[in-house]
Order: sequence, then C-alpha cells, then structure tokens
Amino acid sequence: MPKKKNKILLLIMIPLLLGAVSAFAQIPDKPPETIVSQKGMLGLIQIINTSSNTIFGVIILIAVLFILFSAFTIMTSGGDEGKLKKGKAMLKNTLIGLVIALLSVSIVLITISLLDLSSSPKYKDNNESTRLRLHIF
Repeated sequence: MPKKKNKILLLIMIPLLLGAVSAFAQIPDKPPETIVSQKGMLGLIQIINTSSNTIFGVIILIAVLFILFSAFTIMTSGGDEGKLKKGKAMLKNTLIGLVIALLSVSIVLITISLLDLSSSPKYKDNNESTRLRLHIF
C-alpha cells in the first residue's frame, strides 16, 4: 500500500515540477517598471519613508489598544495585587515600546534628511508627493 501512495504522489509531483521549470525559463524583454527604476534613489527613499510611517501608525494603534487593556486590568483588579502588578507592568512595557518605535522612526527621518537627495539637482522635484515627512495619520 505505501508503494502505491508513493507512485500516486510521484505522478502528481512530476507535472507540477515540470510546469515550474518551464515558467522560470521565460525571460521578459525588459525589467518591469517600478518606482525605484523611474525615480532612482529618491524612489527607494520614498518607499522606505512611506513604509516606516505606515508601520509606525500600526504600532501606535496597537499601543493604544494595549494601554486601554492595561488600564482595564488595573481598574478591574479589585485589590488583587497580582492583577494590579500585571496591569502596571503591561502599561510600562507598552510605553517603553512606544518610545522605541518613536526613536526608530526618528532615526529613519534623520538618516533621510542627512542623505538629503531631494535637494540634489539630479533629483530636483518639489512636488508634495516627494517631500519626505512623518505622517502619523
């Protein structure tokens, strides 16, 4: 019986593997256009800036939820020292995490401003979409 299962599995896997090999053999004429290939280094910096701002917004949302949950834990402790200690520790850890997230975003912004590619004549573009800023919401 196990040999029959192996043969069935082999019959299923061979067409899948051959299909994958033939798909990898197709090479496009030119690479796809991306924001990095269109705008160079400034496009890459915009992607990094946008993604760090998005991640920071998500972290703020999660931190607010943890702060609310820790406040709920503290308020409903009812004199139980274990719950009160747990709520205070959760609140402290959430605030520490929020400070670390804020520092990481500020490091990204400082690095971008030190590179300052947007003022270079090669990348001169004063559109609102290419200015690099921190957008929380």
